[in-house]
Amino acid sequence: MKLEKINYHEVTGSILLVLPKYIGDAINTTPTIGMLRALFPDKKIILLVRAYLAPLFERDDRFDVTVLVDHRYTAKSRLSLIKQAKLIKSYRCELAIVMRNSFSDALLCWLSGIHYRIGYRNEGRSFLLTHAYYLHPYRHYLQRYAFLANEPFGRPFEQMPSTYLFSKPQSVGKPSRQLKVGVYFGGKNKGLRHYPSDLGIQTLLMISAELNCKFWVFGDENEAKDNAVLVDALELHHRGVVDFSGKTSLIELVDGIASIDVLLTIDSGPLHMAAAVDTPYVAIVGLGTSPWSMVEPKERSGVSLFANGLGLVDADLIRNITPERVLAATLSLGLSYDNECNVFQTKQCVNE
Repeated sequence: MKLEKINYHEVTGSILLVLPKYIGDAINTTPTIGMLRALFPDKKIILLVRAYLAPLFERDDRFDVTVLVDHRYTAKSRLSLIKQAKLIKSYRCELAIVMRNSFSDALLCWLSGIHYRIGYRNEGRSFLLTHAYYLHPYRHYLQRYAFLANEPFGRPFEQMPSTYLFSKPQSVGKPSRQLKVGVYFGGKNKGLRHYPSDLGIQTLLMISAELNCKFWVFGDENEAKDNAVLVDALELHHRGVVDFSGKTSLIELVDGIASIDVLLTIDSGPLHMAAAVDTPYVAIVGLGTSPWSMVEPKERSGVSLFANGLGLVDADLIRNITPERVLAATLSLGLSYDNECNVFQTKQCVNE
């Protein structure tokens, strides 16, 4: 059934976006936010987010958004579904785009009295949406979100903008020709995506033998123990390393990734942060939680390495991405020092 087109010129109220709960997914909604700002230059755009995501968007300098915390999931100030809907109703929203495929989020927008409610018809929630669309299972996540800001309005866009996060790169000491290499291999909490410590150590030692560099190791408190293995090995071999494990907030992590020259990372939130702040990356892609073709950043500033071996043991698949491959990918970025700007720059590259 063909759904009625929404005349966006006639929308007079605020616009609500219900963002996904995971960091990488939330970052991947930023092209959609940009599209909506272009469609509704004078309207209030409200982002409904989990509390831990709020800082990422509260310092936005591009989209002029209002950030509203979804207190249904906040332990200290939890709100019921009805009370959260009442809070949303006070913002006089006329249109909502539900980016999470959950029944409760569609119900929330219905209870909030929002006139237009756009989303995918998953989870038996079509009757709660005014514009319920079929979710193509092979559509990239970026385009899944962008579709919901394009199709209901008669497809005014032919292309979406790039992902974007505001960042404040930190200058540490005097300008240096020493390459700053960020490292996020995850920990055992990342399951099959974690890059094993023995391979990680070999990789970093090989890179430091080829390049004059210092390593910035990132991770949360759950990954500190695994990261300590890397840090101890680097220090034993007298390699420069700074361990930020469990020492950064979410926005400090974004700023840290914006401050380095290249990020070596598994398929996780920091990868999408790097893409959103235009930091070159090498992605080490094991067996992820979604097909890589649906989550890979579309920016052309990185190289992606895949675990394409013939092995049948899931836990060993990522071992197919050898230190030699990671070194070659890092060198292929063509990082060179710009004397005039005192920064490292990379040539434009394509994925392996």
